Amino acid sequence: MFRILILSNGHGEDLSGSLIAKQFVKSGYSVHALPIVGMGNHYEKEKIKIIGKTKEFRTGGIGYNSFKGRLNEILGGEIFYLLKRLYLTFKIRKKYDYFFVVGDIVPVFFAWVCKKDFFTYLVAYSSHYEGKLKLPWPSKFFLLSQKAKKIYTRDSLTANDLTLQLKKKVSFLGNPFMDKFFPRDKELNKDEFSIGLFPGSRFPEILDNFVLILEVLEALSDLRYFQKIQFNYAIVNALSSSKIKEIFQKKRMVKNRKYKR
Repeated sequence: MFRILILSNGHGEDLSGSLIAKQFVKSGYSVHALPIVGMGNHYEKEKIKIIGKTKEFRTGGIGYNSFKGRLNEILGGEIFYLLKRLYLTFKIRKKYDYFFVVGDIVPVFFAWVCKKDFFTYLVAYSSHYEGKLKLPWPSKFFLLSQKAKKIYTRDSLTANDLTLQLKKKVSFLGNPFMDKFFPRDKELNKDEFSIGLFPGSRFPEILDNFVLILEVLEALSDLRYFQKIQFNYAIVNALSSSKIKEIFQKKRMVKNRKYKR
């Protein structure tokens, strides 16, 4: 069977990567994981071997668009850590038949530098944000490489958009990240209307997103049909329950609403 190395770049990407790795193992493949940032906890839960020593950073991933995010990466030592991970990936590349890239331009760049045949799941991008996806430079160059054997996206709109842009078949086969939530449906009270809250997975944006979500809910709280709603929010472990309670207290949310992590 083929030997596969999964490359991913942060919390959400690691979760998707671990679920994909789990299915590969069930199919009989030999699978290892190299999380570019973070501890790789999702891989550990699925008993996928992690390559190299891992380290957690505050931002939770590499590749920010904001100046503040990039500054945090530099000051936190993430850039130097990234170069070490790149060197490790290059050094062990011959041990694997294929790389499976999960995330964004960072792991795609790793695979391209190593000149390995790779498959890509672009979980970090969606055309729903812009109508026409603007891939960061030079993603198109990497994805058009003959080494990029197959490209997958998290929704059909993005798959169709990139197929036209790249003039290369891009496929949508499902979203393993969202599959993780289906078993939890049994825990929900079917007699109540339920809304899921997804603020993200990286700091510091996750805090800003969470506050914005609460502000929207607060603005809607006086509406009659909002009186009996159960909110379920999906968050990363780094956003502690105590921090969330502090945010709730500051926002002074209505007492008779129920929030479930």
